[in-house]
Amino acid sequence: MPICMPLRPYSTVEGVNQWVRTAPVTIAVITRDRPRQLDALLVRLAALYGDQSGVGLVVVDNDPGASAKPVVECRRDAFAGHVRYDVEPHPGYSTARNHAVRLVETDFFAFIDDDEIPDAGWLEALLRVQESYAADVVAGPVWVSLPEDAAAVITRSGVFEAHIGPRQKVTGERMDWCATGNTLVRRAIFEKVGGFDVRFDRAGGEDCHFFLRATLEGFTIVWCPGAVTREEAPPERLRPEWHISRARHVGRIQTMLDVELRWSARNVVARVAKFGYQVARGTSLIVVGAARGDAAMGLRGRCALALALGMADAAVAALRRWAFPSR
Repeated sequence: MPICMPLRPYSTVEGVNQWVRTAPVTIAVITRDRPRQLDALLVRLAALYGDQSGVGLVVVDNDPGASAKPVVECRRDAFAGHVRYDVEPHPGYSTARNHAVRLVETDFFAFIDDDEIPDAGWLEALLRVQESYAADVVAGPVWVSLPEDAAAVITRSGVFEAHIGPRQKVTGERMDWCATGNTLVRRAIFEKVGGFDVRFDRAGGEDCHFFLRATLEGFTIVWCPGAVTREEAPPERLRPEWHISRARHVGRIQTMLDVELRWSARNVVARVAKFGYQVARGTSLIVVGAARGDAAMGLRGRCALALALGMADAAVAALRRWAFPSR
């Protein structure tokens, strides 16, 4: 458990009092067994927004042992806004996020992961873009910091860039879905769409599923490249196998979304074309990488093939459900 040290201002915090909104907003954090990371996040949020009475904080602890409670109690007085802490004993991404939504009382709230640290002006940027584009959801990038001794196959491959967000999108550009790690959300969406699907409690992907449902119901999601959060890569994410496994999971989730939520002949053709493209791309990268002795290129190719394999996994599962509906 971290020692409850006095708060000290971040030297990089500038202009934090240039607020852009008078309506209250809530920052929602889901946490489980990461007191050190949570404490660092709360210290940062207190430095940025602790003096803003209109900025509330909700922390849902997904640990039945309430390991995050001492951290939240330690930092509670650093926030002028309302702070709520509660335990969700049932483990799961969707269940914990749904619990957080139930605790939110403001029209908008911002999800941020417990291992992220926001840049100065993070929340202001999200709110400014929401107001400018009358958006229901605003998503920002999550930048990953790698240790200096990270393997070259990881640093040169660019595999982390695939998880940051669509950096090529300009401010206000619309998206079909987004992740929840750095997202401003209109609470009213949940009243029409419902909550995060608990089928994804263990596997993840609940955020893409939820936000695509929101898009299909007419809600708008836009991109905000200026609302940056940062996280340190844990040791397991410095192994090529982790990225290959994640690519397969992404392919599976993306295909499942098309099958379940927007089935059409056009999307089937597009998905088949994308499958063929990823197979061709992955194969060529692996072959060329082997010829050049470039392990980073080979890793990009393996991730592309894993993405295609995940797409095939979801397609086969859908065909089985269609052929054997009673099973």
